[in-house]
Amino acid sequence: MGEALKQNNSLTSLNLSGNRIGCEGGTAFGDALQHNNTLTNLDLEKIKLGSKESQQIGEGLIKNSNHQTLSLGENYIEVERVDVTEADCRLICFGFLLIVLIIAVPLIVFAQKGGFSLFA
Repeated sequence: MGEALKQNNSLTSLNLSGNRIGCEGGTAFGDALQHNNTLTNLDLEKIKLGSKESQQIGEGLIKNSNHQTLSLGENYIEVERVDVTEADCRLICFGFLLIVLIIAVPLIVFAQKGGFSLFA
């Protein structure tokens, strides 16, 4: 299937829902997506994707931006655990505060100069 999909230039919709393509199929499919530019609608529900196959398919979708619809329901994809330290949280909060200040301060100055009223 992977090789056929790589060379196909007419198929626009593909429904593999419930086919349980598994590890090898998911990897081959992800590789094929990197080369196929015609698929716009893709249904991959209930195909028993693991995290590695999901990543491969995701990379294929990134390289091929023609997709309009993608369905991945009921695959129960595992996500790797990410440990976040207190320092990371502080850095995220500081970044958020900085973004708010960068946006808010110029708006307040503009409003005070008669540009518009923030509280009207």
